[in-house]
Amino acid sequence: MDRPIADKPLSALLADADHSADRVSIAAEIAPAGSYQRRAPLLLDLAAVAPELQEQLRSYFDNASHDYPARYVARLDAAVIAGQGAVLTAGAHLIHESVAEFVNHGLVPDGFVMKDGGLSLAKPVTRRVEGPALLLKRPWYKNFGHWLVDNATILALLPSLPLPRGYRIIHGDVQQPAMRAIVASIFERLAPGVPLVLHGDDEALLCEQLFYVTPLHVPPLFKLPLGLEMLRQRFQPAAAVSPTGSRLFITRRGSTFRNVENEDQLAALCQRYGFEVIMPETMSFAEQVARFAGAEAVIGVKGAALTNIIFCPSSCAVMVLSPADFIDPFYWDIASQRQIAYAEVFGTVTTARATGLNDFIVPVEKVQHALETMLPKP
Repeated sequence: MDRPIADKPLSALLADADHSADRVSIAAEIAPAGSYQRRAPLLLDLAAVAPELQEQLRSYFDNASHDYPARYVARLDAAVIAGQGAVLTAGAHLIHESVAEFVNHGLVPDGFVMKDGGLSLAKPVTRRVEGPALLLKRPWYKNFGHWLVDNATILALLPSLPLPRGYRIIHGDVQQPAMRAIVASIFERLAPGVPLVLHGDDEALLCEQLFYVTPLHVPPLFKLPLGLEMLRQRFQPAAAVSPTGSRLFITRRGSTFRNVENEDQLAALCQRYGFEVIMPETMSFAEQVARFAGAEAVIGVKGAALTNIIFCPSSCAVMVLSPADFIDPFYWDIASQRQIAYAEVFGTVTTARATGLNDFIVPVEKVQHALETMLPKP
């Protein structure tokens, strides 16, 4: 494919009179169009946040309801996969939804280069996948939180997907040992016996018959409720899910970025309120589900481990601690669509790293005020 590649939404590809060159069709609708309501935050402490970012934050939290279009499984013949799940049709169109996290921010998707004013594959096709295959690879798939909402939710919906007999699953090659073990345990439970094809981010893979699910998570503010609900159902029966009233403080000790520098003070305060300090990344996935499923309250720095609030009961309360430059509403969307009480306290940035990676400080009195607001009164 030497000519420049243009990205195009799947709906536009299907609507084109000449879309036959792309060899794409809808195999099935897996979730109808719908909407969901979000619970307003119980508390937002924005004092440390710059005024222009406060305005953007408030625009996120004003989204009390969310309408979304239907989600589909598309079938593509002779499609190419590159980078972090970018899908290139037989007609040399890049499916926009598969690279939106890059192109929406003016970035070149992994697996591609700019050439002659347009995108081109960085490397030629080196491998072919025969027969039907389901793509289970999305941007940032190596991150636990993104993997849960982007990929595990698709696995949870497998029984409703019209996949041919003998299909395989194409997945990214996760190298980090703890994450690799979690991914393997989720596959074992949700897709037992289905063969995997590991796809490296630096190779282009030609697929004879590819099944592509339109994203169940679209940043910054959409996660398909059905996907999250089915993921809860698939895992909670295997865990002790009766609420136990436990209170969890998630530590980031050992992390090389986004640390709250006065964590010891905050942890000591929370322990006086009955919180237990835990490190989810040292637990199996089943253990993480069980701990969060029995939680009355959860506190932690904005990070992947907090994605486990998917499994919290709706009676739970969640407090997120964030550096003042990191205003992603990822966790509010998970909590609020399930009507979980949500508080977020932003702290003063103390380092000069890229946005979202900075260490920070949160005054103890702010966390104490939030605790007294979110916890049940004696």
